Amino acid sequence: MRCVATFSLIIGLMLASTSPSFADDESKANEKSSEELAIELLELTGGVDMAHQVMQALSAQMRPLFPSVPEDLWNQLIGALDADELSMLVVPIYTRHYSNEDLRGLLEFYRAPLGQRLLEANPAIMQESMAAGGAWGQQKAAELIERLRQEGFTPTQI
Repeated sequence: MRCVATFSLIIGLMLASTSPSFADDESKANEKSSEELAIELLELTGGVDMAHQVMQALSAQMRPLFPSVPEDLWNQLIGALDADELSMLVVPIYTRHYSNEDLRGLLEFYRAPLGQRLLEANPAIMQESMAAGGAWGQQKAAELIERLRQEGFTPTQI
């Protein structure tokens, strides 16, 4: 499904860039429902890929709880999960917070070179931000624990 949607998007963009009736193409885009626009935005921005990552994270969290489960059974169980189902849970959230005009504007932005650059850089930015935030959190927690100890409090567990 994702390949078909991506292929359709590429063909649509090629036709829009070569067609003299761009206004007709634009009016068809304006006819899309909020749900269709939200799905298109999720596909364009990697939301579907994020669903796959969530499934892998779920697998990584579950495996240590059941260490005797064979690898092939884990693969079957995780393979049975539907990333599209997870993605579709997000669609109503997008349509609650964004109007059709907003969604069309976001699609236009993410198709533009700057939007593509944002999508390209975001994974590294998120990874580095999470690492910086984690280090900051650890440092601040240590400072708070030290201050509480100075005040005469002792933690029950560390």
